[in-house]
Amino acid sequence: MKKIVASLDIGSYTARMLVAEILTDKRDFLPLARKREYINIADFYENPGIIKQEAIENTVRVLKDFLKKADELGTEEFYAVATGVIREAKNRMEFVEQLKDATGIEPVLISGEKEACLTAEGVIYSLKLKKDIPFVIVDIGGGSTEFFIKTETTPYICSIPVGAAVLQNRDRDNAASYVRDLLKKNLGNLVIKAEKLIGTGGTITSLVAMAHGITFDKVYPENLNGKVLTLKQARKLFEELVRMSLQEMIYKFGLDKNRAKVIIPGTVILLRIMEFFGFSQVIASLSDILEGIILRPEILKKEI
Repeated sequence: MKKIVASLDIGSYTARMLVAEILTDKRDFLPLARKREYINIADFYENPGIIKQEAIENTVRVLKDFLKKADELGTEEFYAVATGVIREAKNRMEFVEQLKDATGIEPVLISGEKEACLTAEGVIYSLKLKKDIPFVIVDIGGGSTEFFIKTETTPYICSIPVGAAVLQNRDRDNAASYVRDLLKKNLGNLVIKAEKLIGTGGTITSLVAMAHGITFDKVYPENLNGKVLTLKQARKLFEELVRMSLQEMIYKFGLDKNRAKVIIPGTVILLRIMEFFGFSQVIASLSDILEGIILRPEILKKEI
């Protein structure tokens, strides 16, 4: 029996929703609508790990708008997760309770490892990856970066506490070495023989769109999934971006203000990852955790 469901990802920088119609028992699905809005929680995050009330109110407002669209489409079931800096916040349970009271949606606080698994499910399904071929999936978010590394045996899953929004608060001169040190600390002992690097998240999809001349009103999975960004292209874009003002980025590349603010630190993370693993290119996937949640909602209940 066909059913309409929605997946929601409430992250450090953006909130996103996918509404889809489940077509078969194997959870093949037809996307019906996508919504995305900046909530900028990382910008309203103060020491010692407190999400400010303004950020919570922003998130409530955005979710109410999402739910209106979902209701119009006849959504029967919602799966919502909270990721990034939210899972680390001291007032994370207060955040969840306020969202539940205001919208009826109670997001599940998931670990970085569970986030990586769900993202991998969405990427593998959408790009039709062969599970017997080693690959690396990286998701550069606002507050953290997740890795799902398919080896010849058990996948290696890892989350490091740096994302584009978090890194923007660091001095640019030491940002690259900071990311490199984190990669060495968390992945330095891992022997990787992967053929492909697949990337998700706003930084990577924006860079790929920029490199391929895809205007941002045309950025959706059917146009972006599978597109390639080379290391050479990424370096060239970075060199251009660091010489630009925020307004110049917006004018030349069509970035919105919120993405322009974090595109440079996000690119620093991507470049360090590509260099660390020795990849000469990254394959883009706009399909990610939203698709993964719809495909495998039972993962939300598993310990990972």
